Amino acid sequence: MKKLLIIYAVCLGLLSCSNGPSPIAYRQDECVFCKMTVMDARFGCQIKNNKGKAYIFDDLSCLIGYLKADIIDSSQIKGVYVPDYLTDGLLIPAETAFYVASEQLRSPMAGNIAAFSSSDSAKAYATKWGGELATWQTIKSTYQ
Repeated sequence: MKKLLIIYAVCLGLLSCSNGPSPIAYRQDECVFCKMTVMDARFGCQIKNNKGKAYIFDDLSCLIGYLKADIIDSSQIKGVYVPDYLTDGLLIPAETAFYVASEQLRSPMAGNIAAFSSSDSAKAYATKWGGELATWQTIKSTYQ
């Protein structure tokens, strides 16, 4: 039994340091910036530090606010992950996502930005919502 517990602890430790995003517990996790419960999988996002700790946000505007407040040193960030708007719970690297900003989105903290894993999807939704296409660099420098 003792061996099994040690193996379990080692596996758990390896998983916490794994590459990529950690799962978000929607309706349970709290946004580290605004302290509201993360409710909507289309907007919940995260920063993961070099030690594997995930910082969860309920809206991209909270994540950007956190970055701009210099609460975490950029050298300590291993990855930034945003949700694919069309696939509940799928977090993708922020740098590779395609963004649409539109007032029609009505995201939790009124950031009103959606991320997509495909350029074609982003273009289609920008047209549908009358929104603007954006890149990660634009999002980081313009919004919040």
